Order: sequence, then C-alpha cells, then structure tokens
Amino acid sequence: MTTGITVALEAADIAADGHVLLRGVSLLLRPGTLTVISGPAGSGKSHLLRALWGGLPLHRGNLLCEEQELTQASARRWAAWRRRLGIFCNEFPLGEQWTVFDNVAAALYAAEQLPAEAITRRTAGELRRWDLLSLRSRPASALSRNERVRLGLARAFVRGPAAALLDDPPAGLPREEAESLLEAIRVKARAGSAVCLATDEEWVAQLADVVYAIEQGCLKLVCDLQPMPSEY
Repeated sequence: MTTGITVALEAADIAADGHVLLRGVSLLLRPGTLTVISGPAGSGKSHLLRALWGGLPLHRGNLLCEEQELTQASARRWAAWRRRLGIFCNEFPLGEQWTVFDNVAAALYAAEQLPAEAITRRTAGELRRWDLLSLRSRPASALSRNERVRLGLARAFVRGPAAALLDDPPAGLPREEAESLLEAIRVKARAGSAVCLATDEEWVAQLADVVYAIEQGCLKLVCDLQPMPSEY
C-alpha cells in the first residue's frame, strides 16, 4: 500500500457457496475519487463489495486497507476497518420504525465517542445535505423509494468515511432522480472519501472518475481519469 491509495485488492478470487464468481481481481480505491463497478445482475458486484468490508472472506489474494493487511485479520481489526467505512447495501437495512433522524444518528453513536450535542449537529447537517431535514421525525417505513435511498446514503456518509461502498443506489429510481443522487455522491467523493459504487446501469459510468467492468468473471479497468500516484 502507498500514500494515495485507500483500498487495494490484489489478485483476488471471490467465491460464494463454494463457487468462484470472480478471478484475479485487482482494484484500487483512491481518496476523492468516485469509482464505478459495472456489470449485469448476478455478475458478482455485490460479492465484491462484501469482500471489501469483510462480509465475505477472500478465496485467494490480498486486501490492504489504509496500509493495513486485512486478508487474514482478526475480528477486532475488521471491526476497526468497518468503523472507517460507509456502507449502503441490503445487508444494512434501515430501522423501519426509527425516525429519519435516529437512523442517521445511530451510525455516530455506534462508531464514535461524541457528546450528544455534536451527534445532533452532525446528523442534522447530513440530513440537510440529502434534503431530508424536513422529514427528520418521520419513520423510515413512511418514506418513498427516493427518500429511503437518500436516507441510506446519509447514514453511510455521516461519519466522513475513509471509503464508501455503495451497492446500486440508483436501482429502481427514475433517471432524473438517479442523476441527482449520483451528483450528490460525486460531491461526497470530492470531499475526500474513496467512493466505490456498483451498478447495473451503464450510464452511471459517465459520471465516474474510474470505471471497472465485470466480464465473464473478471474485473477489467475500463477508464481512469485521475493520475495514479507516482510512487505506486
């Protein structure tokens, strides 16, 4: 790992239920960069994201996160890495009966030693960025699809994560709403997070700094608009 790289996955095989889905995967996530992984449904995108946050052990290869080798890491070290992450996926569902405010504030209570006043301030600020502040007292179960996605993203980004792993937030949204959502995610990446977004939607790649595509069980670099650190 070198300065300027948040996550490096090297020559990794990713398997589920004894079946190898992806072979020889190499992937770099850099701070301030929006990286998109495209591929059809069932190609292994979600499994790749799971491997990056420790929800799926690597079948082979190496994973380095913020200069730390995590391939064979202890549960404690994996937990420490997850506290540096923002995650948007089905495995981290909303608290349906919790309010919009409590869904986001819970991410701060879980990961940081902050006074209640600071949690309230940071939560309100994040809700404002995702146009959710007026809904702060509404239960998540009463939200529209667009509002639910924005709430999940607010929860993912409220801690100012080193990396954000996002599993297809545009899915099921009208194109206009999805484009607005992606622009907000780009802003978050520019603020310093290494954002990795997996999606079935090919047009999303047009908004990315780096694009990978999954083809026949392999991850291929399609486009990189940002220069690689010279020391890598």
